Amino acid sequence: MAFFLRPITPTASNIRLSGKTAIVTGPTAGLGFDTCRQLMELGCSTLILACRDISKGFKTCETLLSEHSVRAKNEKPPSMKVMELDLGDFNSVQSFADKVKSEIPIVDILILNAGVGFVGNLQLSKDGHEITLQTNYLSNALLVLELLPHLQQSALQTRTQTKITWLGSRSAYESNLARNLSVESSIFQHMDDPKNYSVKDRYADTKLLSYIFMSTLAKRLSSSPPLSLDDDTPNDKNHNNQMGFSDRNTESVIINMVCPGLIATDFTYKHLPLWAKLLVLLLLFLAARTVEQGVWSIINAVAVAGAESHGEFLLDKDVKAAPPFLSTPNGKRFRQQVWKETMMQIGKIRTTGLRQSRPSLNFHISPAEKVIDPARNSI
Repeated sequence: MAFFLRPITPTASNIRLSGKTAIVTGPTAGLGFDTCRQLMELGCSTLILACRDISKGFKTCETLLSEHSVRAKNEKPPSMKVMELDLGDFNSVQSFADKVKSEIPIVDILILNAGVGFVGNLQLSKDGHEITLQTNYLSNALLVLELLPHLQQSALQTRTQTKITWLGSRSAYESNLARNLSVESSIFQHMDDPKNYSVKDRYADTKLLSYIFMSTLAKRLSSSPPLSLDDDTPNDKNHNNQMGFSDRNTESVIINMVCPGLIATDFTYKHLPLWAKLLVLLLLFLAARTVEQGVWSIINAVAVAGAESHGEFLLDKDVKAAPPFLSTPNGKRFRQQVWKETMMQIGKIRTTGLRQSRPSLNFHISPAEKVIDPARNSI
């Protein structure tokens, strides 16, 4: 019904994504599923479904292809590939990124949809981080940095800009994370500490971190000359080699963030106790958009918004200024701290994860790597 949200317009009929390859994380339900459906309607040629549960991924493929055959009888359906990605496991993120780079020659679009909502009780990932922090922020930041060089190279090969669109939330503007940190406290240690866990605040806090990382990365890549990712020195041929970033054509990849608004799915309440679920269900009845309407804003960020959206937060379909706090001296220090701690954490992951334990990365064929090719009607 969305009484309290402004109307949002559908995707224009002239928008086409023919020949494009898109990766969608969290594609088996809700916004992720309908994002795949609408990408198919726009003629996307190849869809990579990045799923934690491979069996659900294959069922999703079958459902999407079945719907497409009924809806668009005269159009060739896209090729679809299911790949395993568990954002609660850094090794899984690295494994997924390595498979993409070795098996998917061109990636035009990366949509970071997967995440968790409001988790009732503190839970730790196998890597030791609070699960919302790792799933919504740290693993997505790692995935962006792992795949960014591949998207840069894809843009050079196709001579068109590639796109990373990260789902954010307007709740980030209400986060008090920076104000709750004591002086010289580590952000991640603070968030991993059980006594600092708040179910009502944690989602917004992770979305603020995501916005800061996204906007800071975009600024560093777009500066002239480009800045190194680990300090504020100008980039040259010796900088950024560890991550593999190109020192040319740094705006070949557009990175933006979009908030689709409150959406009528179970994302916000499925981990909450019954009494809280009832309150959220009432709010959804009064204020939520449909999933289809929410995806219109995602498609806009992916297929319509251009260089003006680089490093920006799109509220529905419009660029929204950064949270005012980030312009204050304390906010600027917090932004720098987020970047520094994140890069240190990711550096640690890269030196202790798959690349150390399995440097050759020789993967065996598994069901997760099989391609669904509609032309051959096989999996």
